[in-house]
Amino acid sequence: MSSARPEVDVTAVLDGLEVVFQPIVDVATGGLFAMEALARFRHAPGMPVDQVFAQAHEAGFGYTLETACVRAAMARRGELPAGVRLSINVSPDVVHHPAVAKCWTEDLEGVIVEITEHKSSNQIALRDQLSWLRLRGAQIAVNDVRPAYAGLLSLASMRPNIVKLHRSVVAGLHDSAAQSAVLEALVTFS
Repeated sequence: MSSARPEVDVTAVLDGLEVVFQPIVDVATGGLFAMEALARFRHAPGMPVDQVFAQAHEAGFGYTLETACVRAAMARRGELPAGVRLSINVSPDVVHHPAVAKCWTEDLEGVIVEITEHKSSNQIALRDQLSWLRLRGAQIAVNDVRPAYAGLLSLASMRPNIVKLHRSVVAGLHDSAAQSAVLEALVTFS
């Protein structure tokens, strides 16, 4: 079995990057709460975005790609309607990388830094960076929390403002008392 990194055209990936916005609606009011910045890649139509990121990390330029995504999302911050937050996904090992840290402006009021479900290799650095981001006004969200979320202690140490539950937590909820209990426990824990 070869340990060679996958062949990935870094230039094509970065040149093909575009940011699109997905609305996040406040279900209580029906109002627009935030816009989530999502990366799309023209060089890889039909390829799942998470696969593009996985290949980039395997090829050794995951930090570069995530930095480009954060930079592109922050550049479009001014396009959002007044009072609407900007949510940006970043993996836990990239959020404290120096290249990404340079992307954050002094004023992060209205920005939600959404930590993806990947495991952090350095909980202390992650915690410190999240504190630094909060001091600048950012809110912290944790993405795709599931009942089997292995890092519940890690989740607690991040002290997120927002916990985004994975679809599997709520799908079929009305038919399952056990699933309702799990959801209630996750909400209480959060």
